[in-house]
Amino acid sequence: LVEERSHLLNLFIKQVVHCPYLYESDELKIFIRPKIDLDKALLLLPRLNSEEILERTSKYYSFMGEITETKI
Repeated sequence: LVEERSHLLNLFIKQVVHCPYLYESDELKIFIRPKIDLDKALLLLPRLNSEEILERTSKYYSFMGEITETKI
């Protein structure tokens, strides 16, 4: 069981390194090397609204098309 979880965690980390918005996130830094209890550390992070999340991730995309009602 431990070996299986270790293997799956390694696969996860290998995939995350290809996503800079995840790799550079505070959430992942806390998950990888928590300095305090993981649950408490994550609760201390500021809650981001949708605009802040878009701002955080959009710099990693080469093209961000306009979203209109017709595209939804």
